[in-house]
Amino acid sequence: MTSTLDALNAELAQQTELFNKLRIDNSDPAALEESRRRLGEIKRELAALKPGGKDAKKKERLLLKTPKVRLHGWAGGPGEMFCRDYVERIVKECFVLYGGAQLDTPVFERKDILAGKYGEDAKLIFDLEDQGGEQLALRYDHTVPLARYLAMGGATNTQSKLWQVGKVYRRDNPVMSKGRMREFSQAVRAVFLSFFLSFFLGGVRWGVD
Repeated sequence: MTSTLDALNAELAQQTELFNKLRIDNSDPAALEESRRRLGEIKRELAALKPGGKDAKKKERLLLKTPKVRLHGWAGGPGEMFCRDYVERIVKECFVLYGGAQLDTPVFERKDILAGKYGEDAKLIFDLEDQGGEQLALRYDHTVPLARYLAMGGATNTQSKLWQVGKVYRRDNPVMSKGRMREFSQAVRAVFLSFFLSFFLGGVRWGVD
């Protein structure tokens, strides 16, 4: 293959020199066209022999497709986002009006924190693993992360009403008629007695479709 490339490169140099000479000397148009044609053939042959040429395996075309997370490939366009922001704004204003304090927990938790909290639905938890090998999972809802937050605080939180609005994830087959989605927004409000760590949870969720 190397000898072929060397031969083609040598012929390319000769043909380029010939073509330039014919063009400068205003030679016969037929001869000039024949030289141009041969020059093009040599360049195509060289391109085919080089890595990534037409004889190499063609790269697969990038498939522009959303993962099977939401129904109908929903992408959060301007119209949908306007409706969603409107609903979220009303929910948040209601929580604040009645004395709630906002909370924001990570979108993923340690897997052992979530394991055993959802019964049969535990199979719907998305598993993750970080670079250090720690087992993690995407949050299934806001309830367990909220309980973890309060437990880590040792029941010293001064707010008796907490709320959170954000996305949660479930490894399920999206079926809108059954209210099943892999990604949706959920709003949770918790009223608790700090010395008992007792919860009275009220939640609402809405899909992103």
